[in-house]
Parts: sequence; structure tokens; C-alpha cells
Amino acid sequence: MGQTCCKKRQTNKSHQSQSSKMVLGDSHQLILTNPNSFQSQQGLQQYKQLCSLLQLVGNLDQLKSKTRDHIRQLFSQKNNCQIVIQNKIRRELRNQGLIRPPQQDDECILIQDKKFNKSIQTQLLIVAETIRILQQDQEFQLRFPTLCVSFMELADSIQSNGL
Repeated sequence: MGQTCCKKRQTNKSHQSQSSKMVLGDSHQLILTNPNSFQSQQGLQQYKQLCSLLQLVGNLDQLKSKTRDHIRQLFSQKNNCQIVIQNKIRRELRNQGLIRPPQQDDECILIQDKKFNKSIQTQLLIVAETIRILQQDQEFQLRFPTLCVSFMELADSIQSNGL
């Protein structure tokens, strides 16, 4: 009798784990098959890449004012993207009845939002244009040769995603 009861529990547990795997698989498949979710994921990835590249930029005091202004514009566009992300997450959390500060884990809320995708892509296209301007700046190329290449790769990625 003990073995039968134990076997029932094991079959119930295996059934539960299979159903949870199917749910996870289905949601993952939904994300991959929806082209808008892929674009918004790319937008978030490009934003994160922009953040990491801007962290590598050092002191701007010795740069010409024109170059400094363009780099500051990149920082302001990064901040604009951050505001768009946080506001959208807050709005979605409020709709769900949750009142708390947005966290990085909450970015999954944005994956299938077309309006968010359009607004973040608009901000990133401005970033790409600014990077193209900086690419033509000799001082930027001399001061940040490695970053210049990484910024250009980011701009190309944004442009290809925006088309």
C-alpha cells in the first residue's frame, strides 16, 4: 500500500513538471514567433549596450566643445530611453495592481508592447544619428579608437533594426 501511494505522488509530480515545461515552452515559443517581441528585445539589448559603452567613456573636459556636446547628447538619449522604460513598466505594474519601483526583472513586461517598441526605437535612431556624426569627428576617433568601432557597430545594429 505504501508503494502505490508513493507511485501516485511520483506520477502526479512528473505530470506537474511536464505541464509546467509545456507552459514555459509555449511562452518561449510565443516570444520567438512574434516579430514585434524580437524587435523590442533587440531594442532593450541595444539600450543596454549603449549604457555599457557610455560607462567606458571617461573624462570629457579635454575634448572640444562640439565633440563633448555630441557625447552628452548620447548620455541624454540614454536617459530618455531609461525614462521610457521605467514609465512603461510603472504603468503596466499599476494596471496589474502592483505599486513598487520598477526592477530590471520587470523588463519582460515590455516584450510584446508595440507602442513601447516604437518609442524606444525612435530614441535609438536618434542615438544612431549622433553616433554617425561622432564617427566623422577626428578628435573622437583619436581619443576613443576602440569605442568608436563599438559605437559604429551599435549604430549599424540600430539602423538595421529600424528599417
